[in-house]
Amino acid sequence: MVPNDELRFNSSDEAKEFYYKYASKAGFDVSITKSHKTVIELNCNKQGHWDFYKPGEDRVREKMSMRCGCMAFVKVKWNIKKGYWFFERIRLEHSHPLHPSPSLTQYMKAHKEKDPTIMGIVDQMQRCDVPLNATVNVSSDIYGGRQNFTFTEIDLKNRIAAAAKAERENDIPKLLEFFSEMKAQNEYFYYEVQVDNENIIRIRPWL
Repeated sequence: MVPNDELRFNSSDEAKEFYYKYASKAGFDVSITKSHKTVIELNCNKQGHWDFYKPGEDRVREKMSMRCGCMAFVKVKWNIKKGYWFFERIRLEHSHPLHPSPSLTQYMKAHKEKDPTIMGIVDQMQRCDVPLNATVNVSSDIYGGRQNFTFTEIDLKNRIAAAAKAERENDIPKLLEFFSEMKAQNEYFYYEVQVDNENIIRIRPWL
C-alpha cells in the first residue's frame, strides 16, 4: 500500500513501520530528519547535497556523496483532538532510480534486520575475544552463507567496536566500585583518585 492522507495509526512507531515497509518494497532508504512529540519527518536518504566545508581547497573524497537532492518524504503528525497519527504531507516522486530488489534493500540502513538471537551470539563472542573473522564465519554457518546475511560485515565490525568502547568506558566505575567494597571489608585499605589537566585518571590504592 502507498502512503496516503486517509491512513490512521495508533502510534508514531506504527506509522514509521508502515513507511519503512513501503520504502523497502519501493527500493529506497529512509532517514529521520525531524522527530518531535507530535511531528515526525521521514525523508529519502538521498535528500540534500553534500557541501564542501573548506572554501579555497579542492574537494577530494575517496567516496563521493550519494545525495542528489531527492525531495521524496512524508510528514507524520499526531492529531491531538482525535487521538491518531496520520500523513499530513506526502511526496512520493524520487529524483533517482529505485532499487526494489530485496538483495539490495536488505543492506539499506533502514531495512536491515538484525536477529536479536544472532546479535546476542555476536556480543558473547566479542566478550570472549573471538576474532572478527571467526565471528563472521559462525554467523555465515547460522545463516547458511554470507549471501543470506541481512547485515554487512562492516555492521558486525561497528557493533563489536561499539561494545568494546562501552566496556572500556565502564572499566573505571567498576574499579571504583571494587575499591569501595575493599574499603568496606578492610578499614586499612585506602585509595586516591587523581585527574590531571589532560583528564587522565590515576588511581592509587594502598594498605
